Amino acid sequence: MSVKDINVTDEYMNVFRHEWRSAMEEVKTTEEGFEKKKKIHDLVKEINKNIANTADVQFVLNGPGTFTAVYEGGKFSKVPLLGFEAFHLSKIYISKKQRPILCFAPNDASKFTHIELSLAQAKKCFANITQYLNDAGITTALKKIDELLNEDAATLEFKEKADRYENIGWGAW
Repeated sequence: MSVKDINVTDEYMNVFRHEWRSAMEEVKTTEEGFEKKKKIHDLVKEINKNIANTADVQFVLNGPGTFTAVYEGGKFSKVPLLGFEAFHLSKIYISKKQRPILCFAPNDASKFTHIELSLAQAKKCFANITQYLNDAGITTALKKIDELLNEDAATLEFKEKADRYENIGWGAW
């Protein structure tokens, strides 16, 4: 094999990156990955149980805005709201981007079942949400979830940097 035979092209690097990502996806599906997903699932279940116990707490919108509303059948749409509408927190879930999404159901009759807000949006739109999350013990559970999710990201970043310098394909001749 000569030096001419070893040609690291962009196509080769793209294939290499794809293979590496596939390998990392397999790592995520190991028992450790399932264990972390189960821990996150249990924490979310605990949060939603706490929310169900405090369903009588009302949150009033601070002002007007456009929000993502979910209708019957799972249809999503942007909905303008004027503000001062009353809602209650119905559930929390973790999005595909691994961020907590808070679902607020309207207290009055409405065409939509609930609106969905990120944690940052909820803190801007509802004055008493931070106090409620602290009192209900939801903040600590969200921090635990964040730690579990960031642990995976830090490990992946470390492996990516290490792999960048170890297996570049040079010096094999």
